[in-house]
Amino acid sequence: LVGRVHVAVVVGLLDQSNCYREEVLGVCIRPRDGWSCSDNWNDWHLYHRMGCRVEGLYDQASCEGADATYSWEEPAKNAEECGARKTCKIRWWTRSYDNETCSDCGGEMESIYNFRSANWKAAFIRPYVWHDETKMDSVNSWVKKQASYKLDGLLSGPIMKAYANNKVTEILTKYNMFASAITDLANNCGVGGESNTSTNSSSVTVGETSSFAVCGDNAETLQGGSNEVTVEPDCSNSTRRRLEEGETQTSYEFFYESAGGHPRYESCDDGTKFDTLVVSNGNGATVGQLLGDGYGFTATGSFASVSFCMDARTDLMVRNDLFDTVGVGMKQDDGSILDISSAGTVTIDTNTMSRVCVTVTEEGIYYPIYYASGQDSATCDSACVDSQGLCVVNAAGAQQCVCRCGFSGDLCASGCLNDCSDQGTCDADTNVCTCTA
Repeated sequence: LVGRVHVAVVVGLLDQSNCYREEVLGVCIRPRDGWSCSDNWNDWHLYHRMGCRVEGLYDQASCEGADATYSWEEPAKNAEECGARKTCKIRWWTRSYDNETCSDCGGEMESIYNFRSANWKAAFIRPYVWHDETKMDSVNSWVKKQASYKLDGLLSGPIMKAYANNKVTEILTKYNMFASAITDLANNCGVGGESNTSTNSSSVTVGETSSFAVCGDNAETLQGGSNEVTVEPDCSNSTRRRLEEGETQTSYEFFYESAGGHPRYESCDDGTKFDTLVVSNGNGATVGQLLGDGYGFTATGSFASVSFCMDARTDLMVRNDLFDTVGVGMKQDDGSILDISSAGTVTIDTNTMSRVCVTVTEEGIYYPIYYASGQDSATCDSACVDSQGLCVVNAAGAQQCVCRCGFSGDLCASGCLNDCSDQGTCDADTNVCTCTA
């Protein structure tokens, strides 16, 4: 035969009539022997949905003539013949039982196959394009990969610094939680005597970081504690160059300072609110209050400007009867807070009662404030009783005495501090508490 070679090695006579068999459209089927068609797992090919295949019988006559239980099955040619091929289904098992046996065993005769109609699709030719050119291509490719040991060396320092900053912020948050309650106790729960609370002048470092940006670079965003800070590089030197390795960069240290810890003033009905009447103008007159905690920085190196935001606190008394404008204040060397809203070193980007965002050109500690506009040069010489009241210049430009808790009158001359903390009686003539026995 051309193109096909069969080699057979046999002992005895070779019956060539069985070497080749044409394919036939049919199969000889016998009933199963119980659950299977053979005890040998290698005979899996004998399994058929209608029973077991009988080998060696390849036409209807020889199949049905060999045994009365054998049947010759051919492929179904239409939907009717397809549905007529049934077998016994007992629960999820199929058996080659007849109708009577299947019914006795509690099964039902069901169609084995489903007929699905189809549409004839005409043949088509798909054109191919011949390419004359062939080339050799590399099986492998070179891929750049970062060395893990180098990454560890480069990132370990910044990651540890960021972790330390987060821990400082966490500790500061806990401090603020307790500081508010302790200040409330000191202001409201003392028995007679003067309040021990005073202006809080201590600052807490909340972050340290560095910037390598130089003139011509875009503004750089740094993490200063829990605040995002935008730094504009210094261009005062007209020479534009890139920093070389080992040159000094600009290092920043960021601070937080609490707005709490100041004396309280009438009205004192809400024990959860604190007063912050500590904002003054250039003449030392009180013209405003703090709206939130202070935030500031120091820099080692040069910078053009630093931008950041400060949020208002909800536990501070807001004096709408005295002030009318949201602005920014700066802590001075003597501890006072000066209104610098109109100064040339600060630009107010956002000023609402809940947040103040600024761009500053000087290092220092800044506060969001609520102040009386137009009172930059005002003075306050009202004769308020010392330690019982505070002279304040309001938004209308008028001077008035704001009394400490427990005192009253135009000059705050009457009363006792904190109304004797409800632990005694105040003598109106001497302003001295008589404690309850």
